[in-house]
Amino acid sequence: MNLKEITVTVVDKNNRTLSPTNALVARTLVNRDRAEWIGENKIRLIRTKQDWINLKNKVVKEEYRLCYICGEFISPDEHATVDHINPKSRSGKDERSNLHCCCKRCNDDKSNMTLHEYYIHVKQEKKINNKYNYLNEDKFEKLVREELINIIR
Repeated sequence: MNLKEITVTVVDKNNRTLSPTNALVARTLVNRDRAEWIGENKIRLIRTKQDWINLKNKVVKEEYRLCYICGEFISPDEHATVDHINPKSRSGKDERSNLHCCCKRCNDDKSNMTLHEYYIHVKQEKKINNKYNYLNEDKFEKLVREELINIIR
């Protein structure tokens, strides 16, 4: 049987039943630490949508609305995004240690690359078409080095 065909019951933190989902979505929520299995076909949400919004707002506030990649201030009129250093598509978690404030331009451009992959991408693109002039190359290189050291630890 296909995981999309298996129905999974979803409950909130207070054990109230929510809309059901399929096993594929349930597995993704569990793998991202947003839910836990509490039965064969039942999950309990650990974090609500509001919890995620609160975490994003906390990251943006703690990092003073500065994009961690390009260093530019994100005006209150603009939408500040939060980037997953280790992308969610690569089992990155929705936790503070994996999140940084990021401008939409840098977040969209980085997409689902790791920070190191993005650094290599930027270096290659700069050689080809002189793109990314807005980035402080020394600061960006230091950021990537620090992140690689954190991964090794």
